[in-house]
Amino acid sequence: MVSGIVFQVFYGLVGSWTAYLIIVLCIEYRSRKKKENFNFKNHVIQWFEVLDGLLGPYWKALGLAFNCTFLLFGSVIQFIGCASNIYYINDHLDKSTWTYIFGACCATIVFIPSFHNYRIWSFLGLGMTTYVTSLNPNI
Repeated sequence: MVSGIVFQVFYGLVGSWTAYLIIVLCIEYRSRKKKENFNFKNHVIQWFEVLDGLLGPYWKALGLAFNCTFLLFGSVIQFIGCASNIYYINDHLDKSTWTYIFGACCATIVFIPSFHNYRIWSFLGLGMTTYVTSLNPNI
């Protein structure tokens, strides 16, 4: 229990330090772009833009590759977790079929051309994950 608390505090500190560094880099990138008269009115800065603006295109490509890989593996893990939980509720289909069903339903969101509601989907996913995790404390 003590080691768990120590590691949680450690992870919190490392996460806070990382967030601080990202904020500093974003402020630096934004100040450089403002000197070039860039208009941020309808633009949200992405972290791979910051990498490109401060370090060059190689880092932008590396950042995008990392981001896409992380999101792909994260979504696959989420699909498998959801399918496993639904399988316990309804075992008429096997787990892989439930995974395909969740994948097909969630893939439709990818084809929505506008990302204005992205935060709503993120909070909805976070709530759903929290709810599913509370149903099965062994996860």
